[in-house]
Amino acid sequence: MNKILKNNMGITLVEVLASLVLLSIISIIIVNVFIKGSEEANDIQTDTELRDEADLIMSQFIKMIYSTNQNTIVRNTTNEGDSFLEVTTDLTKCRKDEEGNWNIDDSACQNTLQKIGFQTNGTTTNILLKNDNYHIENTNIRILPESKINGDPETDPSYEIYLVLEKTTKRSQNVTKKKIAFKNTIQPLFSTSN
Repeated sequence: MNKILKNNMGITLVEVLASLVLLSIISIIIVNVFIKGSEEANDIQTDTELRDEADLIMSQFIKMIYSTNQNTIVRNTTNEGDSFLEVTTDLTKCRKDEEGNWNIDDSACQNTLQKIGFQTNGTTTNILLKNDNYHIENTNIRILPESKINGDPETDPSYEIYLVLEKTTKRSQNVTKKKIAFKNTIQPLFSTSN
């Protein structure tokens, strides 16, 4: 024990500098791993929020379209930002002519039409579910105008819902936007009567 106490040599400057360099390299690696892990966790959270919202929206469409009689779907209207099915609530007022075309110019028929789909006003796209509108609770998520319903009620009994959601995230002074598209095909109930 006396030998250890009598050794006054200590650590050289080169040894101290080498230790500091190694410690700083290890610290940089650890900080980078932590930052990358944090960014990945935020991306996963954003994806989860978008998927959860898409699941809720798609379930509303499935419920609405599946419970709609195919014979009451008059037409699919798609134009700048709007894409919706028009469904009549009264087949006695909306009828097909001899050639099988809907006679919807009549105001009595127009008053029975309800919309299922997307309607864009300015920069806001809303979801129409007959007499109801679906509202997203998360204010950072919005429905984009490229969302639409594909399908022709005259030729195909199924409809493809193409839903595009975008989430805006603000961290410090950075604003990031993540956009994800979802697809689902829904087939309404059929009826043999017209």
